[in-house]
Amino acid sequence: MYSRFGDGLQKWIMAGLVAAALCVAMPALAQEEQEPPAEPTVDEKAPPKVYREKTEISIEGKTEANGVLELMVEPRGEEPALVKVNVLAKTKASKIVKELVTQLEFALGDRYKVKKWGDERIYVSAKSGKIPPLAVDIGAQQLPGVAVRISKG
Repeated sequence: MYSRFGDGLQKWIMAGLVAAALCVAMPALAQEEQEPPAEPTVDEKAPPKVYREKTEISIEGKTEANGVLELMVEPRGEEPALVKVNVLAKTKASKIVKELVTQLEFALGDRYKVKKWGDERIYVSAKSGKIPPLAVDIGAQQLPGVAVRISKG
């Protein structure tokens, strides 16, 4: 059968198909040649946990926008508990502390004392010497305008 475009068009179509196939195949080949990521070095590992008999949590400032504060609370030798407080904009530190005290008491149970000290501080300590020490870490702090500090109590 005779085409008015001739064999030239068929050659261009075939060349286009081959080019498209190469475009699809080349990225797959390039990914196979990459080296696997290196194992984490000592600098990239998580810092060691600090367990304390008494811990002070200080909160200062006033939130500028809605946010969240997450603390990881872990008694030595036990599973960590996540303490999460959702905070609305323009909330003062005293309200954040009040809500955090409630959440900490719930997460830690009756083995630990959680005391609110003033408007900006919380003290967490074991009720007896038989209770394991506690590690408190900041999981996430998305509270613009608020400073959170964890220190030895």
